[in-house]
Amino acid sequence: MAVPLLDLKRQYNKIKERIDKAVQEVFDNGYFILGPPVADLEKRVAELCRVDYGVGVASGTDALLLSVIAAGVKPGDEVITSNYSFFASTSVISRAGAVPKFVD
Repeated sequence: MAVPLLDLKRQYNKIKERIDKAVQEVFDNGYFILGPPVADLEKRVAELCRVDYGVGVASGTDALLLSVIAAGVKPGDEVITSNYSFFASTSVISRAGAVPKFVD
């Protein structure tokens, strides 16, 4: 018997009406990037985190890259990182121009 890693269909079915409505609003209004829905999300995330700003990005990898840059990592810097992680964790260090140094 195959056990799924994660059952997205089951999760989707729990909130199907909300998701379908939100997707239809995007199609109806043409806000595929930016626009009021993203501004609202960014505001709500900032409030939830009790910070001044929230920034919506396209992916978790982009979020990691912004975090590395916001931490002050500069091109040429050496960044200590785990050698046992998802590749995006290290690739963002390289994308920021820094050099990953693996530790165990």
